[in-house]
Amino acid sequence: MQAQIHFNGNSAYWNTFRWGEIIPEKSLFRVVTRTRKNVFKIFNGLGLNEEILFLLRDLRLKNIEVPFNGSILSTTVDKWLRERIRSHYASDKVDRQIILPIDKISLDESKPHLNQPNQLNLFIGMLQ
Repeated sequence: MQAQIHFNGNSAYWNTFRWGEIIPEKSLFRVVTRTRKNVFKIFNGLGLNEEILFLLRDLRLKNIEVPFNGSILSTTVDKWLRERIRSHYASDKVDRQIILPIDKISLDESKPHLNQPNQLNLFIGMLQ
């Protein structure tokens, strides 16, 4: 599968599907409006194109906004990548998605993460 991300102005596309718009002055990627039909039911999460997420990170954009069911869900690019669930489904017709559960799409960083100091502490303990 070849990279199929392209831009028209600040809008990001995968093939002909418009994913959203980069707003550089706000360090923000605003995703197109999502609804319940876009939810990955098995994970109760929303997906974003894998290439776009890595591109946003490389461009050092900080935030993502997702209009969803009449409200705006906001989170950071780092959190989406850190707490991701990578979809196993991809082809020339379906882009690879990185899913974040809806309850984690927030700016709240106080919830425990899988990649937190506990893992580091276990590793350091083995070195001593």
